[in-house]
Amino acid sequence: MICWRKKPTSFIEHGLLASVNIDGPTLIALRQQPKILRQIERLPWLRFELVEHIRLPKDSTFASMCEFGPLWLDDFGTGMANFSALSEVRYDYIKIARELFVMLRQSPEGRTLFSQLLHLMNRYCRGVIVEGVETPEEWRDVQNSPAFAAQGWFLSRPAPIETLNTAVLAL
Repeated sequence: MICWRKKPTSFIEHGLLASVNIDGPTLIALRQQPKILRQIERLPWLRFELVEHIRLPKDSTFASMCEFGPLWLDDFGTGMANFSALSEVRYDYIKIARELFVMLRQSPEGRTLFSQLLHLMNRYCRGVIVEGVETPEEWRDVQNSPAFAAQGWFLSRPAPIETLNTAVLAL
């Protein structure tokens, strides 16, 4: 978070979000740290991606996770994040793992299933993000699907925070 403090207005000015991967136990532990919660409140552009799906408490306070803002689910389809995750916590966005995306693209039936899966998942969140888009063909498939967005090497390479304003102009 220290490096983000250098350019916090860039995120706000350009309507950008930064997501941070976090596991369930760490997320639960953060709830017990008022000082950290206050820091997070000062970063309205920060989102947490839950990377491993453990059995989370089903109480409504956990499900809302209002202390952290919207919660995203990462790596859906890797075996750790599965369908039970959709009913246990209300996620803002769900990110489909590259492995699942690539597997389903291999046949006409798989491509149909991919589209149907995204339609279903969109009922449980604000949108589905496809991870690991690396080729023009993969990007075309995402564009022709009910996906909200995509990420991957085809769209953008990792870049240092210092290049944020330049990267935004390139979009």
